Amino acid sequence: MSVDEYRRELLDDAAALAEAEGEYFKAALMQILAGQLSEAGEFVDPRVVNFVASDAGGREVAVDAFDLGDDDDSVALAILVTTEELGSGTMATAAARYAFRSLEAFLRDSVSGVFEKDREPSEMAFQFSREVRERAGRTTRYRLYLFTDATLGSRVRSFDSSELNGIPLDYHVWDASRLNDLAESKLDHEALEIDLAQHIQGGLRVLAVGDPGQEISTFLAAVPGALLADLYGQYGSRLLEGNVRSYLSGVGKTNKGIRETATVSPQFFLPYNNGISATAASVTLDEATGNLVRLIDLQIVNGGQTTATLFYTRRDSKVPVDLGDVFVQMKLIVVPPQVALEMVPKISRFANTQNRVSEADFFANHPYHVRLEEMSRRVSAPASAGSTVQTRWFYERARGQYKSERGMKMGVEQRAFDSKFPRRQILTKTDVARYEMSWRMHPHLVSKGAQINFAEFARVVDSEWVRDSDAFNEAYFRDVVARSILYNQIRARVARSSWYESGYLANITTYAMAKLVREVNRHSPGNVVDLGQIWRSQAVSSVVLDEAERLAECALSHLTSATRIVTNVTEWAKRPACWQSFEAVPVDLSTEFLGSLVATESLRDQRSAAKSARKIDNTIDIQARALKVPAESWASLRDFGVKYSVSTEKDRSILAIVLRGGLPSVAQAKVLFALVERARRIGFTEIEDR
Repeated sequence: MSVDEYRRELLDDAAALAEAEGEYFKAALMQILAGQLSEAGEFVDPRVVNFVASDAGGREVAVDAFDLGDDDDSVALAILVTTEELGSGTMATAAARYAFRSLEAFLRDSVSGVFEKDREPSEMAFQFSREVRERAGRTTRYRLYLFTDATLGSRVRSFDSSELNGIPLDYHVWDASRLNDLAESKLDHEALEIDLAQHIQGGLRVLAVGDPGQEISTFLAAVPGALLADLYGQYGSRLLEGNVRSYLSGVGKTNKGIRETATVSPQFFLPYNNGISATAASVTLDEATGNLVRLIDLQIVNGGQTTATLFYTRRDSKVPVDLGDVFVQMKLIVVPPQVALEMVPKISRFANTQNRVSEADFFANHPYHVRLEEMSRRVSAPASAGSTVQTRWFYERARGQYKSERGMKMGVEQRAFDSKFPRRQILTKTDVARYEMSWRMHPHLVSKGAQINFAEFARVVDSEWVRDSDAFNEAYFRDVVARSILYNQIRARVARSSWYESGYLANITTYAMAKLVREVNRHSPGNVVDLGQIWRSQAVSSVVLDEAERLAECALSHLTSATRIVTNVTEWAKRPACWQSFEAVPVDLSTEFLGSLVATESLRDQRSAAKSARKIDNTIDIQARALKVPAESWASLRDFGVKYSVSTEKDRSILAIVLRGGLPSVAQAKVLFALVERARRIGFTEIEDR
């Protein structure tokens, strides 16, 4: 896709969102861009604020979005400049500098406390400003972002880092060209480029392991602890592979034992610590010394807590800590981009088999997603009112999957794809987690942001999958779609309501949906909102929406109540106490709404039939999976099993059947994939175990 095509699509999406939610166009555009950067791991919990004003001296003070959710204690602020504001499709250096000055002015006034004078405390900009001031003492760095749908002029130079009260300020420009590159990338993030020669004179001494001509190469090194601390200080949690980042958000970023060893016995850090494992897309070695001088797309897949602890130990200790004697063993695996999307999560998964990172932390690669993807491609939704066309809801198992599949089609085929899979009917993994956790009455977790909520959703679904994977069938998929429709129509109704002004829309929506479920359970146990009706009509009835809007107004009153125990509304929304206190308040439901509910008992036969159908599909699926495996891969498994004594005589006899081109029975296919799983535990990688 060209940059111009990307820009047109982006602006069309923003216009559609603005119309649907009764929002300003610029706010809608900022919401989309913040979401894209959140998916790429650049943000954790971005909030759109769209504030602009002039101070007493006539200087512009502005901020369009912010993020306080990163575990590395950095603070992100963003400003958006549109082509309409520029009057041009190109942004010059002067315009970029002016935008950053406006954003810096907001930051400086916030840190000093000037911004809070004579402003309304309930405004989101005020609360964000106060949060910036209150956490200034522990902030690691300020990340300033400039977004624009224009492209940078050829003379626009990079913006060097600076400082505010000794805290680094980094400047990041995301223009249409860079945003398009991210959208087109097969990676789920933008690759970091690290020049080690800037940190260690001459680069890092490494030992190459194995044949350098192999597609995947490995290096071993003893990395100075100061280097790891420097890199974490500069790049924060972006250094960590996504699954590891999710894990650390749950267990905490520092470890007491690691901290004590680094400060009390630094000379023993190397023998005591397990070290780190990392991947990179490519590396550059100094031709004369063989030292490692440059890394592209470095991701730490094991040892994230070690890395973070070294940074915080050096920064926060009351007595200055010299990490000069601390060294950390590192295994660096170089994985080329064409196989990185598949291989890096696997390396991360196996690197963490001996610690507390659970299967749920690798939920991004879970068969749950494979099943939702498969069902989304074949389950047609009923035609909506006024239409005769049946569409489908496209589930993105990997970021950019929709765009990739659409891009492979041309002309008539692409128009047919658009008709079958409208862009408004894309479901992402984090979207589904948001809808499901709202329905499961965890709005405080949803309010913590997409990534943290996704990690919590993973733990819930992983345990349910182990208990009964057949429950995730077509009936479940239809309910997922219905819940997505319900969530988004509540959001749109709130955005257009007379009582809603601006701010906290995401919090209000998730709290309203959770409260709707809670009050149904309270007033009409044994009944539920009719998700089947929502699926059949592809819309929510006015009766349900009216009730949800009333509960949403109650949610706003609760979130902004003067008696709340946390001043910042968005932070208050994340607290379990916020939901517990709102949940406990009884709210009457209308007779008309109660009459629209359906009995849970009446859905039992439908769910039972769906589970039976899923079991039949599973038997077909496992045979189909066996047939898809190439004969040479089965032969490799046979040889691997004999060499490492993991296969039985029964295994080998069934392998002989498939190697002759025969169709294994369902029972035989299960035996084969059980062997695959055993072999993968000790290093076999040619066949997926799921």
